[in-house]
Amino acid sequence: MRISQKEISKIKNILTEFQLLPSCKIFLFGSRLYDYKKGGDIDLILLCPESDYKNILALKFRIKSELEFALDEQRVDLTVTTESILNSDPFLLSVKDELRGL
Repeated sequence: MRISQKEISKIKNILTEFQLLPSCKIFLFGSRLYDYKKGGDIDLILLCPESDYKNILALKFRIKSELEFALDEQRVDLTVTTESILNSDPFLLSVKDELRGL
């Protein structure tokens, strides 16, 4: 994976500040999974409980902004989802097998 332990810690710290851990799970996908690929943003999926989905979705852009600031302006794509959406959305189904938990 092309993401450092320091970057993972920063991501987890931000999610903890928003009180999203441990109820939510964070996954990495996309080009950062592969050591041989270059560049690219950090693609994250935040899997949250159905009961918290709307509230967390409302915070998505604040969370994304905090993540990008903490990661030295590295671009972050953040997808907020639930288990039911993860198992029904065509895009999420296409990346589901490559998700790596952080």
